[in-house]
Amino acid sequence: MYLKKIAADLDQSRAHIFFCLALSIYIFSPILIAEHSLIYILSTSISILLLFLTSLACRLIFIPLSLLLLSINSFILHITLHWGTGNTGARIEVAGLSPSSESTEYLETYLSYIDTIIPVYFTIGVVLLSHMRKLKPLNGLGILRGFKGLTIVIIFSIFVCTLIEPRKTIPYYFIDKYFYPVDMEKLRIRDKTIDLIKNKFTPSINNYNKIAIIIGESANKNRMGVYGYKSPTTPFLTRAMENENSFIFDAISPTNQTRYSIPIMLTDATVDDYDKFFSSPSILTEFRQFGYKTYWFSNQGRVGKYDNAITNISKEANVAKIENLVYRDAKKDSSILKYIEDLDLHTNTKELFIFQLMGSHLSYPERYDKDTALIKKPINSSDDYDNSIHYTDIIIENIYDSFPKNNFLFVYVSDHGEVVRKGHGFLPPFRDEYEIPLVVLSSHKNSFLDEMKNLNKASIFNTEGFNDFIKSIAGINEERKKISTKEHIFSVSPQNIYRFKDTPNYKEGDRLIQIQ
Repeated sequence: MYLKKIAADLDQSRAHIFFCLALSIYIFSPILIAEHSLIYILSTSISILLLFLTSLACRLIFIPLSLLLLSINSFILHITLHWGTGNTGARIEVAGLSPSSESTEYLETYLSYIDTIIPVYFTIGVVLLSHMRKLKPLNGLGILRGFKGLTIVIIFSIFVCTLIEPRKTIPYYFIDKYFYPVDMEKLRIRDKTIDLIKNKFTPSINNYNKIAIIIGESANKNRMGVYGYKSPTTPFLTRAMENENSFIFDAISPTNQTRYSIPIMLTDATVDDYDKFFSSPSILTEFRQFGYKTYWFSNQGRVGKYDNAITNISKEANVAKIENLVYRDAKKDSSILKYIEDLDLHTNTKELFIFQLMGSHLSYPERYDKDTALIKKPINSSDDYDNSIHYTDIIIENIYDSFPKNNFLFVYVSDHGEVVRKGHGFLPPFRDEYEIPLVVLSSHKNSFLDEMKNLNKASIFNTEGFNDFIKSIAGINEERKKISTKEHIFSVSPQNIYRFKDTPNYKEGDRLIQIQ
C-alpha cells in the first residue's frame, strides 16, 4: 500500500521531477563536455544525483548551491572554449596557479568574443532557478517525508568534516585534484625529511665565498641582445661577456610552468621522475650542509605554508623573504633589492643567494619602469616584452654590483621561456616556451666551466640538471656531474612528455587552444 502511494505521488509530480533533473544536468554540463574520462563521468554523475535530490528535498539549500556551481562551471566552460576538451584539471592549474593565483592576469589576456557563451550559460541557469519558485513544493511526495531533514544533515556533515579534515571528504578530493599542482601530504613528508638533514655539516674545499643565482621569469633568450637579438635589450650582460671567465650557454627549461620548472631545477627531480622532488633536498639545504648561509629573496607570491612546491623550497633557506602574499600584488623587481642593501656582503662568510624575479611575465607593461625603458614609446606588446627583458638586465646589474668580485659566482637563468605576446603553458607546447638564457659570471678561471662550454658546443643543456651544474661549479659536488643534455621536456603536467626537437616554433595564426 505504501509503495502504491509513493508511485502515485511520483506520477503526479513527474513534470516537477524531470525539471529538477534537467536543471541539475544543465548546471554540470560544462564538466560533462570538458571531461570524457570514466572517473570524471562517474564523479559528475554522482554530483548530479546529489544536486537533484537536494532540489527535491530543500530549495533553501539547492538555489544558493546551484548559483555557486554555475559560477565554478562558468570558469570550466571558459577553459574548455579556449583550450579544448580533456585535461581540464591541468588547464585550470595553468589559469590559476603558477605558482600562486594568476587568474586576474590570465583573464585579462585570454578573454575573447567566444566567452559570450559563458554569460548566456549562466543567465539561462539563473532563469531556470527562478522558474523553480513557480513550481509547487513536493510536500505530498511520500518518499520525501523525512528526506528533507536527512539531506540537510548530510550536507551539514560534509561541511563540518571539510572544516575538520578536508582531505577526507569527496568534494575536497576533486577540488584538490583540480586546483593544487602538488600533493600537500607529500610536501609535509618532504618537510620532515629536509629537517633531518639540513643541519648536518660536511667540510669541503669550495671555489666561491659568495654565490648569487637569479631565476628570471618567462625570459625567451631569442629576445636578448647577449644571445644575438637585433635590439640591445641586455647591455649589462653583453658587456659582461667581454670577461674571459663569463659564459653564455645554449639551454632549455625542463617544462613550461614555474611551479614545476623551479622544483626540478633546484632538486634531484627530473622530467622523467618529477616525484623525486618529494624525497630530495634543494641546493639550499645542500649548500647549508657545506657551511653556506643561504638566502631566498622572491618577488613572486606566497599563498601559504604548504600551498606550493616553491614556497616549500624557500623554507629550506636560513633567511627567506617573499615580497608578496599573492602573485598578482607583485611590484617591479627592484622591490627586492632592499633585502641585500642591509647585508654586509664584504665578509668571508660563505653565502648562497637565490633571487626569484617577476621578470617578463604577462602583463608585460607591469614589469618594467617606464623611465628606464629601452623603447620609450612601445607600440605593441612585443615592444613591452623587450622593455621587460631590458629592465631585468638592469636588475641583474644592480644585484651583481652589490657583491665583491673576489671568489664570486653569479648565475642568471630563467624558469622557462615565452611565446611573446601569447604567454606560456600551452599544450601541445611550442619551442619558444623552453628556450631560456643560462649565463655564468665567475670571478676567476674555473676548469669545469671551460669543460661545460666545450660540451655545450655539441649538446644543448637541459636545466633539469641545474642543481648538479651549480654544485659542480662551486666545487661541493665530488662527482663533478655535468648538466643534463636530455631533450625530454614536459608541458603543463608531468605526464605530458615531449622531445624538445619535435616542438615547433610558434607562428602567428597557430592554434593555441588544442589539447591532445
